[in-house]
Amino acid sequence: MTHSSLRLAVALIYLLPLYSPVAYPQEPPAAASESCANLSIGSLVKPVSFDNLAARLARIPAQKSEFETIKQFQARVDEVLKGLPQQYVLAASVVVDDSVPSESGLSYDAETQQMVVRPRLFIEDVGEFSDPENWGEQSVGVQIAEHDSPGGTFVGTTVMNAHFLVHRVYRTDQKVYDHHYWLSTTDQLDGKDTNPFSADGSDQTPLFTFSMLPERARAFKKRLKIYVVVNPKEPFVATHSRVIRATFDDPEELTIRTTWIVANVTCAVLVDESGRVAATRASVIQTLPESRWHTSEGLSTVGGRVSAPIPLFKPEAELSDEARRAKYQGVCMVGLIVDVKGNPRNVHILRSLGMGLDEKAMEAVRKYKFKPAMRDGKTPVPVYVNVEVPFRL
Repeated sequence: MTHSSLRLAVALIYLLPLYSPVAYPQEPPAAASESCANLSIGSLVKPVSFDNLAARLARIPAQKSEFETIKQFQARVDEVLKGLPQQYVLAASVVVDDSVPSESGLSYDAETQQMVVRPRLFIEDVGEFSDPENWGEQSVGVQIAEHDSPGGTFVGTTVMNAHFLVHRVYRTDQKVYDHHYWLSTTDQLDGKDTNPFSADGSDQTPLFTFSMLPERARAFKKRLKIYVVVNPKEPFVATHSRVIRATFDDPEELTIRTTWIVANVTCAVLVDESGRVAATRASVIQTLPESRWHTSEGLSTVGGRVSAPIPLFKPEAELSDEARRAKYQGVCMVGLIVDVKGNPRNVHILRSLGMGLDEKAMEAVRKYKFKPAMRDGKTPVPVYVNVEVPFRL
């Protein structure tokens, strides 16, 4: 053997632990096939882009015309749904908080040489989709992407007529909304019961553990990708815009436009640096107490034996100062759940207008009062509805 070939052999032996295969945990076959889009360990998977999926779902009719019956509207929706797959794979943001490794979504234990993956790496409280005025209500979902882009500068003025330079920033936020739930006082304090990938609901319970050497763990953690399998559900897509105004102490005006894909997150997928599936875990949300979780599966559909809710009190939405100055008008589409007492819940924007009108529309709809939807004319049931909120000068 020549000296060069000997050096190559020694180098390969030295690097072997870094690139040696990891024994990934196997998901039970039934769960993998039913909830995880038939993804098998070691397979390559190509996710669909968020923008592409949102555009597909936006084609689904969101509002019944006054000139069609409920049956005709449902037939129109079914015709569009017929051409769409039920499951999609999306790439999610990898957000690892290493400030407290034992509580991080992804951490390495050098003592046992184990990489530990926890549920919070995939899904957690994502905020804002549910009604922020309902105390103790949390939105659970997946952060897909967040991008900031500069929008130039302008001179701002305080109430004391002081001038300061304001930096304008535009943020595009993409999220998947799965469900919301209400916490008891105790749970509000300890933060439990938020994650559908953990049997006990805690986002601290380990999902997977991989045995690997420190060098291999560093590469794994740096290049890790996470995917989620989603099943879209009504209202499929929602958008919301808001502006955080600049102040003298914080001279940044931040405009946030959030697009939500509304879907059941049925599977968490861990993808290694080679682009292959390292592990899958199906959602176990069905095993959690029903009193803790509120999902769209508990809602009735208007039509047939279920009557539509009837508005009893419907105050007009006020124009925002910004829209009035700009002589801006339009119609905002708002989605909500009407509960068994006729109260609006989970108020959110389906078609955004901006200029502060989205906030005004939701503010008005939260004050609505309905006669609840009735099953067989006797039993009140919760239903999901869309309402149009007009703004006219």
